[in-house]
Amino acid sequence: MKNNLLATLLSWVLAMSLIMSVVFFIQFYFRTKQLRAQSAVLQTDMARLQYNRTLMSSLVNDLAEYSRTHPAIDPVLESIGFRMNRTNTTQAKPAAK
Repeated sequence: MKNNLLATLLSWVLAMSLIMSVVFFIQFYFRTKQLRAQSAVLQTDMARLQYNRTLMSSLVNDLAEYSRTHPAIDPVLESIGFRMNRTNTTQAKPAAK
C-alpha cells in the first residue's frame, strides 16, 4: 500500500479505537466488580432489616396481647407514642322482643 494520508488516518483511527476499547473494558470490569461487592453488602443489610422487622412485629403483637389483660401499661405506651386501638370485645345484645 502506498504511503498516503487516508491510509495513515485510518490506521490511527483503528489504533485509537482499539486503545479506547481496552480502556472501556477495564472501566466496565472494575465498576461491575464494585457493584458485586456492594450487592453483597446490600443483601446483608436487607437480611438484617427483615430480621429486625420480624422481631419488632413479634414484640408489637406480644405487647398488644399484654395490653389486653393489663390496661395499666397504656399510659406508658402513650408516652412513647404507641397507642393501641382498643376494640370493645363485649358486643351489644339484640333487644328482646
